[in-house]
Amino acid sequence: MVLPRLDEQADGSIAKMSELVQDRLSGSGLNYVALPLGYFDPDRVCAELVDSLCETKMPFFSLKLSALGEPLDEDRARSAARLLKRIAESGGPLDCARFAFSCGDQPGTAYFPDTASVRNGLTLSLRYVRETQDILKSEGGNKEEQVISLLRGVEEEAISASKRSSLEYLGMDCSLSPWMEESAAGLIESILGAEFGELGTYQAIFALNRLISRTSTKLRSLGFNEVMLPVAEDSKLKELALNGRITLSTLISLISVCVAGLDMVVLPLSTSISTLGKILQDVSSIANSKNRPVGIRLVLADGKPGDEIEMGQFGKVAIMEAR
Repeated sequence: MVLPRLDEQADGSIAKMSELVQDRLSGSGLNYVALPLGYFDPDRVCAELVDSLCETKMPFFSLKLSALGEPLDEDRARSAARLLKRIAESGGPLDCARFAFSCGDQPGTAYFPDTASVRNGLTLSLRYVRETQDILKSEGGNKEEQVISLLRGVEEEAISASKRSSLEYLGMDCSLSPWMEESAAGLIESILGAEFGELGTYQAIFALNRLISRTSTKLRSLGFNEVMLPVAEDSKLKELALNGRITLSTLISLISVCVAGLDMVVLPLSTSISTLGKILQDVSSIANSKNRPVGIRLVLADGKPGDEIEMGQFGKVAIMEAR
């Protein structure tokens, strides 16, 4: 479930909302609930947000870091970095995974945590990396039309389901998102014909993103509609991170050719506030250049670059160097 953005904060409102979600919706069949926050002062909400993450398991949070077209100043970037540090120190890596910054307004999407409800209704995201790879490998036929046909079938089922319920079907986020062996990086490698990160990677991602973008215009779509590269959720990216064959700088720069943001990247807890602030400023600047919202979900973990940490459903994930 995705709730509307909370744009005005009264003292205790974040804690009350998260407690209400946990109490009322536990046992409802819902796994997670997104609680988006507006343009709040990270220092002001820090203690309340950290406590809410520690004391509940169902809510995910996002905070609007910057507006599109406006630079992220150093003071706000450092304030946001301090918030991220406190989340990691208090709740560890898994609490970090339940929190994101948004550069621009949180979009209406089924992808967590960087999302906000626009109105009551049903939205979808889906896993279709393998199906896309099969289509691209097949001989003949219009690849774009084949992907559209694949997703249109899902859309028709969603519309049918909405008619049997009280929920309007709002649309699907056509973003191509991985899950472990269903690897977006692996798909990009098959297009590239070389290892992810080699010359030509940007072009391969751009070509795949154009396919997604064109597909989304033929359907009832919403959200990001871009290639997604969450490191901890993609087995190929995890392997490349462990072996030091991709860098944080590369992942940041790839946002410029249409990746929805910097997602599930694990950095050392010892990373300085100054460095974290610069990372946030770089991503915000790319969002401004693209003139599209992007998300940032960084995980801070106690260890050094090259170490692996255990992250529950995400398995083992390597800590990357903050450079």
